[in-house]
Amino acid sequence: MENKNVVTYLWSESKSVFTAILNRGKRANNFNEFIFSYPLPKDKLFFELMKVRENYKLNDATDVTLLTEDNVLFDSTNDSAIDIVIRHLHTLNAGGKVQSMWCYLDSDKKAVVHFINKRGWYAEVFFLCNEDFSALHLIDDPENKIFIPVVFKKDISQEVKMVSISGGKVLYQYLPRVTMEFLGKNSTKKGKGKNFSKNKKVTHYQQGRDKQDHL
Repeated sequence: MENKNVVTYLWSESKSVFTAILNRGKRANNFNEFIFSYPLPKDKLFFELMKVRENYKLNDATDVTLLTEDNVLFDSTNDSAIDIVIRHLHTLNAGGKVQSMWCYLDSDKKAVVHFINKRGWYAEVFFLCNEDFSALHLIDDPENKIFIPVVFKKDISQEVKMVSISGGKVLYQYLPRVTMEFLGKNSTKKGKGKNFSKNKKVTHYQQGRDKQDHL
């Protein structure tokens, strides 16, 4: 990610702090439920959430969370999962549109994105993962104040059902040349499958000439 001030908190480590400062959400099971239940416009809610960063020295789990998110992508070489979501949030908050409020993150269909309007757009993301946990990205960039609550789950069938009801759209697809090249490389990586390059951390936001967003 480029020119973005990002901090990430884990629900398991910071629930008591967030619920105490915002005086809400003690029954929430994750950041997604906590954020959704809070009755403030998006920008005001961002500043309320940032009070935690300003007043407490909690563990920043950004690195490990981004790596876990990128593991669900077909290819994270040029764009990380969070950058894909941020780009579409910029579009929505500038008055543009996306194909659906519920959609798959990319063509591998291992994550679901849900766009929500609180007088300003934010997104929650559900990632398929072998363990259950939740995190919150707070992103202060030049264009928008952005928060992205995420849930990692062993089963995202309920979220997949919502995507199916909404038309089964994919937020980010790869052009045929990229998919063929990627699959071609995989054929020489016996035993590794298409995940062989996914442990590379993506730290820069690039447009990626060989990929395309579906707005």
